[in-house]
Amino acid sequence: MLFRSLKNNYEIGTPEWTLTEYQNKFSAGDYESVVSFIAKKDLDSLKLMFDEIVKFDTTKQLLLTLFPGIKDSNEFINLPSDKFMVYFLDSFYRLNPELLEAQLNVKIEIIGKLFENKNLVHILTRNTRKIGEENVSIVVATSLKKINGKWYRSIQDGIIQVVHQLKKNIVNH
Repeated sequence: MLFRSLKNNYEIGTPEWTLTEYQNKFSAGDYESVVSFIAKKDLDSLKLMFDEIVKFDTTKQLLLTLFPGIKDSNEFINLPSDKFMVYFLDSFYRLNPELLEAQLNVKIEIIGKLFENKNLVHILTRNTRKIGEENVSIVVATSLKKINGKWYRSIQDGIIQVVHQLKKNIVNH
């Protein structure tokens, strides 16, 4: 696994530090630590969406593919949201190594932040990766929430949209 550690010269506990540590833990494949940087409420919401999918998935294809070792929907539904997310990240990137490589083979530079209020900040990063001989950059906004004095990374809307589409596909089949 390619591991690209970002320099973290930010003050501990700041939004920038949180985002940098999140990315470093992700790059190291330390998904348990990654999950500790995600708000519990977000984890619980995502887990509830998957609980609904698992209930409708009569083929058990989702469980067999993404959650090996989980034998049935009851065991899955009783899985705590943090353990679920570790399982999900590990399985998703194991099944999609090209997506993992794309995530890891990127230079991330924090270029700004915008406080929406004292408990919500959006960090702007320039993410650059080499595609062929070209460096391709995009600017990404990542939201962080402050809960009980600690900053947490929000689950991106893109993930929520993918889960909704997955649910729609399973329920309609």
